[in-house]
Amino acid sequence: MFAVERTRVAGGACVAVAGEVDLETAPRMRDALLEAIAAGEPVFVDLGSVTFLDSTGLAALVVAHHAAEARGIPLRLREVPRHMMRLLTLTGLEGVLTIEAVPAESGDRHGPDPKLP
Repeated sequence: MFAVERTRVAGGACVAVAGEVDLETAPRMRDALLEAIAAGEPVFVDLGSVTFLDSTGLAALVVAHHAAEARGIPLRLREVPRHMMRLLTLTGLEGVLTIEAVPAESGDRHGPDPKLP
């Protein structure tokens, strides 16, 4: 089951994404991100409940990143699951997208895989 929800948070808007982000659902995530960016506030993308992300999901994040960058609006990924962090690292997007550091108390559910170079 896929869901995307935009809420107001301190310092901007949060777009929370849940479930599988694939060919069918990535356009919905992209559109929600672009709408949040159009509002002109910083955007936080909560990916903590994403169970799967394919290349169309990665492309949606890149499109949103470019749109935010063009408007001078910060776009930050938060709560990035380990499986997604590995994908971002392998594709080189870890160095392109802004990813918030994970607090130590969140355990090993999120954050980069220490085995990666």
